[in-house]
Amino acid sequence: LVGLYRYYCYRLKLYPKNIKKYYITDDMKQDIEKLEEYSKEIRFLVKSGIDSYEEFNNYKIVVTSKIDEYKRQRTNLYKQKSRINNPQEIKRIESKIKELNDNIKILSDELSTCKKIQEHSKSIDNKLNDLEKESEKNERIK
Repeated sequence: LVGLYRYYCYRLKLYPKNIKKYYITDDMKQDIEKLEEYSKEIRFLVKSGIDSYEEFNNYKIVVTSKIDEYKRQRTNLYKQKSRINNPQEIKRIESKIKELNDNIKILSDELSTCKKIQEHSKSIDNKLNDLEKESEKNERIK
């Protein structure tokens, strides 16, 4: 039945005859990776509602303090786990530890995105300054 269906689709020319294959060069792959990285950073900024450098720096401080707090809680839970012999209590503590680890991972990803944004913003500022200097030189020449 499936073969018959495919045969009819072929006869009705529903399948394309010549499918063109496009090959991506290494330079294009690198550009696509950069584009994806920039779009991830922009989505992060929009999701977080960050509009200025002050808000950005405050957000980094808050995230860093949350990570430190979660790590302290996790350390305390590890200590509690080593002292307890009750299997149900150990499972409860392990689930809390797993939850803390997940939160730490999410916040660490956000912090690494913040660091990348800082690096990119510095390089963009440098490029903008260079462009302004060039435009000033061109205006002087005219």
